[in-house]
Amino acid sequence: MSKDKKRLISVISILDNLVVQSKNYKNYLPIGDPKIVVENLARWGSDEILLQCFNRSKKQIGPDLKILKNISNYKNATPIIYAGGIRDKNDALEVIKNGAERIMIGYSFFKNYSFNNLKEISDSIGRQSLILSLPTIIKNKKLFVYDYVNSINKDFNEINFISLKDIVSEIMITDVLNEGYYDKFNLDIIDLLKIKDIQLIFFGGINSKIKIQKILKNKKSSAIGISNFLNFKEHAYQKIINKNKSNFRNSFYEKK
Repeated sequence: MSKDKKRLISVISILDNLVVQSKNYKNYLPIGDPKIVVENLARWGSDEILLQCFNRSKKQIGPDLKILKNISNYKNATPIIYAGGIRDKNDALEVIKNGAERIMIGYSFFKNYSFNNLKEISDSIGRQSLILSLPTIIKNKKLFVYDYVNSINKDFNEINFISLKDIVSEIMITDVLNEGYYDKFNLDIIDLLKIKDIQLIFFGGINSKIKIQKILKNKKSSAIGISNFLNFKEHAYQKIINKNKSNFRNSFYEKK
């Protein structure tokens, strides 16, 4: 398989022990049991599954190890990425110990815009296991990171991405305004990005074949994340893979 193949990541949002459909990370519709959803996504052929446990970082209550362990006990070969409530390297190590192959962090960075905590986590679990989450907004044709901790927009260009390349393996760029909406991802985000030497995951309103192909053809992209209704409809998921075989590395649905 070509080295240029990209990954399809299923994103599961969890709130109060239930999988939810999310829009703008504000409106939530309960869906069901996280373990059942993960089992389905693994069966349908996801390259990776991202578990986003909402509100744990703001509440400072640590990662949800119970849910993670319950999911990990299911004999699932699909790698798990975990996000939510990770405060320091000790939390990160516990998450890896309980079944996640990688972790994604945003709160620890937004807390003081320091790389120190990220560096400690990276040193403890390995750079390849750490992803930085950057919720992104376009305003007046300028790119901002939405700091959900302090409810402010921070100039994207103020972040020292040169230092980050030795700390994280990837950055997930989320179109916050279009998260949860059908085919609304703003492609201008990609054009405005100045990040070099770090692989990027794009997420938020990505559904259609045309938009997926435009994103994956960009050299900055290593993967896309898809959530909401596509995660719960087998045939819709299958169509995404089948229509984009030349881009995705997963051959689960390819005809033999």
